[in-house]
Parts: sequence; C-alpha cells; structure tokens
Amino acid sequence: MKQETTQITQPQQPKPLSKEQIKKDFTVKNSYGDLTKVALYEEVIDPQTGKAQGLVHIMNPYENNQVVISLATQASRKDVEDLVQKVSPIPEFCRMLSKMAQCYEQGTPLIIEGGTALGKTFMINKFTELLYGKGAKPLDFYCSGQTDVSELMGKWVPNVGASAETQAKWSKFIETEHGQKRSAEIHRAVQESGEDLSTEDRSNMYQAQLTRLVRDAGFNDTAQFTFQYGAVPKAFSGEYRDGKFMVREGAEGFILHIQEVGLAKPAVLNCLLRVRGEQGELADSIQLWEDGGRHVHKGPKACIVFSTNPVEGFLDRKPIDPALSRGAEWLRLGAELSGDSIKMIARQIFSYNLGNDQEPKNKHRLLDLRKAPEIAETLTLAMVAIHQTYAKHFNLGDSDDPQKTPVVMDNMSKVSRSLLDYQVKDTR
Repeated sequence: MKQETTQITQPQQPKPLSKEQIKKDFTVKNSYGDLTKVALYEEVIDPQTGKAQGLVHIMNPYENNQVVISLATQASRKDVEDLVQKVSPIPEFCRMLSKMAQCYEQGTPLIIEGGTALGKTFMINKFTELLYGKGAKPLDFYCSGQTDVSELMGKWVPNVGASAETQAKWSKFIETEHGQKRSAEIHRAVQESGEDLSTEDRSNMYQAQLTRLVRDAGFNDTAQFTFQYGAVPKAFSGEYRDGKFMVREGAEGFILHIQEVGLAKPAVLNCLLRVRGEQGELADSIQLWEDGGRHVHKGPKACIVFSTNPVEGFLDRKPIDPALSRGAEWLRLGAELSGDSIKMIARQIFSYNLGNDQEPKNKHRLLDLRKAPEIAETLTLAMVAIHQTYAKHFNLGDSDDPQKTPVVMDNMSKVSRSLLDYQVKDTR
C-alpha cells in the first residue's frame, strides 16, 4: 500500500515594499488634506542570515525629486508607528528628518540652523528613536561659555576606588585657575614628550604627573587615575543596545548632538576640527592627546549633528568657524515655523490626532472634544491667531532680554489638554 506523505508549506514571506509603494504611502492625506507620515516601518528578511530585520523609510514628501532613504533600525513596528502619531509631518520636520537620514547614511556631519522653538532638538531626538526605539536619546554636548573641553574629548579622573573625599576635592580643584593651569602644563609636557614614546608611556606619564599633583595639592590620600571619555570618543566607540548605551572595542558608533555650536569657545572649536575627515565625512579616528595620543576609531554608525540659531537676532551667536563649516552639510531653516505649518500642527492638536487623545482626567465633563470634530477647525483658527499674535509681540520685545520665553507649539498642547481636563462638571 502506497504511503501518503504530507508536504509542509512554508509561510510565504511578504514582498519588500517597492520605492513606488513607499512614495505612495508617504503622500496619503487625511480628511483635512494634510500628510500623515514622517516615517514608515517595514520588516524584511536579511538574505545572508535569514533573520528578520527592521527598516525605517524616511522621505521628504514636499520635494519634487523625492528620495527614499531606508535605514536599519532597532525600533519595533509599534515604536515607529507610535512616533509617527506624535510627530506632525510639516515641511520643516520632514526636511530635518530627510537631511539627517542622508547624512547618517553617508557618514557626514550636519549643521542645522534655525530659530528658537523650531523643533531642532525635538527632531534630532525623534530621529534617534526611529533608529533605536522608544526612549532612546542621542549623546548631548552643549556649547556655552562654561563648557569645558574635557567634556568634549575626555579627562582624567580618580579611579572608582578613590575615596569620596578625594573625588570631591579633585572635581573642585581642577576647576580652579591653578588646577586648570597645572593640568594644561601636564598636557603640554606629555604632548611634547617626543615621538619615541609609545601611547602607553605617555598615558603613564599623565597618571604619574596627576598623582603627584594630587599629593602636592594636599589631598589626604594618593589617587590612581583613569581616563574618562568625553562626548566625541563616546559617539565614535559607543553603541546603543537593549535600551542601554555602552562603550566597547569595535562598537558601531552612536549619534551625538552638539547644541548651540554658535556659542562654542575657540578651544572647543579647535577640538571639533579634529572630527573632520576627507571629502566631507567624519574622520576615521580621532587622536586623544589628552590620553597620551591614543587613537579612537569611528564605528560605522557614528553620527554628529550640530544645531545653532542664526547669527542675526540672537544674543552672543557667532558665525561658525569656516574650517568646521566646510567639513559639514548645512540645513538652513527659517527663524520660525511657517503659517501653514503652525496651522497644520494646531489642527492635529485640536482634533486630538497628535498623540494627545488619552482619557481626560475630568470624568464628568460636559463635552468630550475628541468626539466633536466640527469644533476642531474653529479652535484651530482661534489658537493660530493667538499664537501668531503672541509671537509677534515676543519678537518686538527687547532682543537682549535673557528671560524672554519663546512662544512654542507645546503651549497649544497644554490648552488642548486643559479643555478636556478642566471643564465645568456636569452635575445632572
């Protein structure tokens, strides 16, 4: 008797999305005629490993020549879809995301210039979440008159085993004028120590000199020192995995956001020039003279995004050093969001379609505005008029006033929540 065999049919994998389909998805509009997406998630099968791999597609739908950039992501489908619900696809945001994706893919530093409250930091954070999942944040370095170069490249600190008293005294001492002077002398002496010395020899020189400095400064115990990476070497040799950032040999690199580069001191700018490579790309490695000349190699996913306000109309802003400027891509935005963009965000806020549709605190409200779309357009027009009027008076104020509070779109979100949460109670 012939034995029948049962053939197991493997589930068919979905076909990868075509560029045409992706472009079509990006141009879908809602009932108001507004675009709905800043990014699109797709799961594909890696042909080499046979494992599923997440991709995030990014495109600027407002461009005539639309280019789709597809990047590998650690984010889940839900992470990306939740983020898309919370980010309005206005032209300014789409331009920023598209340019960041392009520079990330090409390994090119990017400078984003635009006015206060334009969403620069917000979108850099959201780009990081698109690649690494909900809650992921880029490494941050803020340029100001108080910023120390050591926070950018690295510094010697007492080992973890040093007493709390020694660590506290060292932190206080190294910020004094005398401490800064002695530290600079040690740095200069090691840097000029000659080519015959190895990196390890220079590193040992640093530790010996610093240990002597601790003793001469009258500390109670003798501390051993270790070199602590600053923001740039962390971005070059770090990575984000399973919700945690770590530094390790051979890491793939991570995103660094250098804020307010227009406020950077000359010493900070000189250090930033060390990240420039050839043909506009980031350098393959940086040499940490602060660590005896050690080279830190750049991982393939290391990325640096600078942000700054325009020189005109903003206190203490200086033109960015031409040498740094030439080695980066530029994205220049306006001083403020366009009227159409403000209206689009407002419409999404007051129709409760921008991730702000959670259950109101007031259970006894007379009206649930989330179920009254006919009111959304009226609220939108009123709030846009209020926003623009406030912004105009803000801009007419004293430009040198350090306490000026910019008019931001978050104010509208607060109003929309208040309309739900603090209505007069229905006592019937």
